[in-house]
Amino acid sequence: MLHIINSGGQPNLIVFIHGFTGGLTTWFREDEANTILTYLTGDESIGKNYDIATFDYFTKVSDVLQKPLNAINSLLGTAGKGKFNINIESIGQLLKSELDNQLIHYERIVFIAHSMGGLVAKSFILDEIIENGMTSVKLFISLAVPHRGAEMATFGKLFLENPQIQNLTPLNQKLNGMHDQWIEYKDTLPRTVYVHAIYDNIIGPISAIAIDGRTKDDYEVVRTEDDHTSVVRPNANDTALMNAIRRNLTLLLSQDNDRKSNSQNYKSLLSNHPFANYITEIPQIGTLLGRDEELKVLKEQLFIHQRPVLLNGLGGIGKTSLARTFVNQNQHDFQHIVWINCINKNIRDAFIDTIYIDQQFDTLKNSKETIEKKFEAIISAFHRVDGAGLMVIDNVEQDVENIKKLLPQHPRWQIILTSRLSLSFKSIEIDRLSDENAAALFNDYYGKPVPDTESENLNILLREIDFHTLTIELIAKTMATSDSNLRFEEVIAKLQSRQLDDRRMKEIINVSHWDLKDATMYEHLLTTFAIANLTDYQIWVLQVFSVLPPQPISVNNLVNWLRMDDDMSFMKALKELKTKGWLKRVEDKEGNALYSIHRMVQDTVHYQCEIDFTAVSSLIETFTELLHINVKTDFTKFFYLLPYADALQNNLPVHFQDMKVGNFYNNLGTYYRRFGDARKAERLIIRSITIFQVHDSGPKASIAKSNLSLIYRDLGEYDKAVIVGEEALEQGKQHFEEMDPRLTQFKSNLAIVYQDSGELLMAKNLLQEALTADIAEYGQNHAGISRRLSNLAGIQEMLGEFGISRELMERALEIDMLHLDKDHPAIAIRQHNLAVIYHRLGDYIRARSHSETSIATAIRYYGKNHSMVAQRQMLLAQILGSNGDKEGAIQLLNQSLEIFKGNLPENHPHTINCQSLLDFYVDLL
Repeated sequence: MLHIINSGGQPNLIVFIHGFTGGLTTWFREDEANTILTYLTGDESIGKNYDIATFDYFTKVSDVLQKPLNAINSLLGTAGKGKFNINIESIGQLLKSELDNQLIHYERIVFIAHSMGGLVAKSFILDEIIENGMTSVKLFISLAVPHRGAEMATFGKLFLENPQIQNLTPLNQKLNGMHDQWIEYKDTLPRTVYVHAIYDNIIGPISAIAIDGRTKDDYEVVRTEDDHTSVVRPNANDTALMNAIRRNLTLLLSQDNDRKSNSQNYKSLLSNHPFANYITEIPQIGTLLGRDEELKVLKEQLFIHQRPVLLNGLGGIGKTSLARTFVNQNQHDFQHIVWINCINKNIRDAFIDTIYIDQQFDTLKNSKETIEKKFEAIISAFHRVDGAGLMVIDNVEQDVENIKKLLPQHPRWQIILTSRLSLSFKSIEIDRLSDENAAALFNDYYGKPVPDTESENLNILLREIDFHTLTIELIAKTMATSDSNLRFEEVIAKLQSRQLDDRRMKEIINVSHWDLKDATMYEHLLTTFAIANLTDYQIWVLQVFSVLPPQPISVNNLVNWLRMDDDMSFMKALKELKTKGWLKRVEDKEGNALYSIHRMVQDTVHYQCEIDFTAVSSLIETFTELLHINVKTDFTKFFYLLPYADALQNNLPVHFQDMKVGNFYNNLGTYYRRFGDARKAERLIIRSITIFQVHDSGPKASIAKSNLSLIYRDLGEYDKAVIVGEEALEQGKQHFEEMDPRLTQFKSNLAIVYQDSGELLMAKNLLQEALTADIAEYGQNHAGISRRLSNLAGIQEMLGEFGISRELMERALEIDMLHLDKDHPAIAIRQHNLAVIYHRLGDYIRARSHSETSIATAIRYYGKNHSMVAQRQMLLAQILGSNGDKEGAIQLLNQSLEIFKGNLPENHPHTINCQSLLDFYVDLL
C-alpha cells in the first residue's frame, strides 16, 4: 500500500520502502525519535520540490501460524483479507502497480529503501529497465541493503517457511540473479548511494556495497556509525548520511529548475515558424473527406479524457491524413507541436533522427552517447517544456510498447499515434469510407463528376477495392490522366484478374503482419501501377524515390544528388507523377517545392520494377563523396544527409556487390562511428569488407578493417580491436609500400587502440613510425601531421613526459593554425589539450591563456550554452583554483553546472563531476 505523507503536487516523488518485518513504524517511531523521513518532511526546500510517500507491504517473521489462522477466520466469516508473506519479486510487482495506477503524473521517482526494501526497489528498477529500456527511478538511496544476502537469514531458513527470508539467504539463486542483472544493466541504473552501517552484524560491507562495475561518478558510498536498525534514524540532521541524501536530492531536482530556460530556448529557435511553435516540421494538410466523426472522437479523447490515442487501420486508409488534418485544425490550442515519423525506423531512432534534423540539439549533435542515452535526453527535454504540447508519432510499430511509460504525459502533452497494428493504447479504428464519401473522394481526384451512366460501374469499382483511400486516389488520377481513355469496365476487369505472385509480394513488401487484406490491397495498387502507362523516365524517377525516405525532399537536393544535366525533364516528370497521384508535392516556408512518395507506393515500385543499379548509381556516388571524412571535415554540417543515406543503404538489393557500394558502406559506416552509433557502423563496415573481398580487393578490405578496429575500440571491445587492427596492418603491408600514407594510417589507428588497451609503449612506437612516414611523404607542415603529433602528445602525457608532450602539442597547434580557420573546432581541441598539459606542469599563466582561447573558439562554434563549452570551463576553473582564485573557479563551475543541467540527461557524469568539483571549492572557502 502506498501512503502519501506530503502531497504538494510536485513533479518528483520520494518513496520510502521498509525492510523485513518493518512497516510504517520504521519511519515513524513510537519513541518519537527522528528518522530520515521526518528530517526530510521537516525540510522546507525538500517539501517545495518533492512529494513524499511510504510503501508498506506485509512482512512477518513466520508464516507458520498466520496461514492456518487466515484459513480458520475465512471459514468463520470473520476474516478480512488474509495476508501472508510473498516473495520479493511479487512485492516489486505490487509496488509497480501502485505507481502505475496512482502516480503516473510524477516525472522522477526517488527510492529510499532499508534492508530488504532495497531488494524490492532493485526488483522494480530492473523490471522497468528490462521492459522499457530505462527506469523512472532517478536516485536510489540503499540503506543497509543485503545486495549479496544477509547472514542471519541463513539461520532463519532452517526453521521458517518464509519466501522473504529464503530470498535473503547468501548465494540464493534469485538474489544472485538480481545482482547479475544489476551489473548487466549498469549503464541504465539510477544514481545509487550505498549506505553501510559499520556496526551492522546482519549485513556485511561486501553485501551492503554492491560492486556493480560502474565508475564512482555513478554511485556513492556512505559509512555510518550505526547498526542495522539505527541506520534509518540518524542522531542529527547534519550527519554525513543526511548531508549526502540532501545533496543528491538537490542535484536531482536542479533539472526541474531549468524548465523555463529550456522552454525559452525552444521558443527562440521556433519563433519564426507560422502558427504554433513547431518543434519539428508538420506535414501539410491534404484532401480529407468523410472523416468528420473520427475527428470529433479524436478531439474528445485528447481534450476531455486526456489520454494518448491510437489511430488504427490498414496502410493507406487515411490515418496520417486524419492526424495531419487534426493538427492543422487545432494548432492554436497548443504551444508546441512535434511530428515523429517512424517509417522504416525503430522508435528510438525515429525520435533521434527527427529531433536532430529539425531541432539540431547542440548538446547532442556531436555526442558519442549511446542511442538509449540520446533518446533519454530528448524525452527528458520534452518533459521540461512548459505549455500545452501535441505529439504525433506516425507509423509506429510494436516497439512503441517498450517506451510507452516514458512518453511525456498530460496535462502538458497530448499524444496521437498511428499504426496498422493493434496496440495497448486507446484506439480509434479508421475503417473504410462510406459509399457516398468514397464516391465523393473519387470525383475530387478524378477532377470532374462521374457521368450518371457510369455511376453503377463506379460503385462496382469502389467495392472491388474495398473503398481503400489511397487506391481510390491513384485509380481516379490514373483514369483522369490516361491517354488511352481508360473505361471503368477495363479497370474493373484488370482488378478482378488478380494474377500476382502472393509469395514474392510478401518477400518484397515491407509489412509487419501479412494477411489477406494486405495481399488484396497491394494487388489493387500493383494493378493500378500496371495500367498507369508510365514512361520509362517516370519509372526511373519513382525508383529513385523508392530508395529514399518517404518524406518531403527538396527538388534542389534531388537535382544535385542525381547530378542532373537536364533538370527540365526531371521537373516535368515530377509534376506529371504528382498529377497522376504517385508523388505528393508540398512547399516549405520559402515556397520551394518538395516531393514525397507514400510508403505503400514505394513497396509497389519495389515489386513491379526491380531496382536497377544504374538507376541509383548517381545517388550512391554522391553520398559516398559527401560522407568522405578527412582532417578538415566538419562532419556535423552533413548530418542532414544521414536519413537519406541510411534509407538508401536499407533499400539497396543484397545482390548489389559493386565496388561503389562497398565504398558507400565504408564511408557511411565511418560517418556513423563519428556520430556515435558504433553498432550500425560495425554492420556497415563488415558489409563493405564482404564486397571488397568478393572483388579480391585486398587494399580496400584492409582499409575497412582498420576502420573496424576503431569501431571495436569505441565499443570497448579491445581484444577484437587489437586483433582486427593488427590483421589490417599485416594485410596492408602486403599491398602498400612502407611509406605509403594508407599504411601510415593503419599504424596510427592501431596505436590509438593500443593506447586505450594500456599498451602505451607499443602505441608510442607505432605513432612515431607513422609520424616519420608522414613527414617524409608530406613535409613538416602538412595538415595531417597535426593529428599524429596530438595523438603522440597524449601518449607522452600518459607516460608522465609532460615536457615532451607540451612540445608536441604546441607543434600540432602551430600546424593547425597554418591550415584551418581560427574558429575551426580542431584549433579549440589543441588549445584545450595544451591547457591540460600546462596545468599539469604548474604553468598556470599559459594554461589559462590556452584555456580561455579554447573556450572563446568553442563559444563561436557551438554557442555559449553548449556542453562542450561547459567542459572546457571546468578545466579553466581548475586552473584558477590551482592558482588560488577559488571564487573565480566557483563562478565558472556554477556556469558549467547550469549548462549541463539544461542540456544533458539526469545524472550524467559531466554534471556529477562538475557538482563534486564545485562542492570541493566551496568547502575550501
